[in-house]
Amino acid sequence: MTVALLPVHGMFCPDCVSRLRAALQKVPGVQRVVIDLGGRSCSPVLVALDPDGSRQSVAAAVHDAGFTTTNLTNESRS
Repeated sequence: MTVALLPVHGMFCPDCVSRLRAALQKVPGVQRVVIDLGGRSCSPVLVALDPDGSRQSVAAAVHDAGFTTTNLTNESRS
């Protein structure tokens, strides 16, 4: 499993979190999504992907949901 940490910009409320979670859960290979809104302008989003999951698809889903992200970081395999 790959775990990726995405810094996501533009989430300010629980509805934003719900919208992003729903979008990410539709991405093939996404096993788990953890979002920490925390009142910051940049919210950390942790995504667990199975081996067939695509980091590019995750980034595209973030964008399609109306948010921005930079590099996927802290990637590890277990």
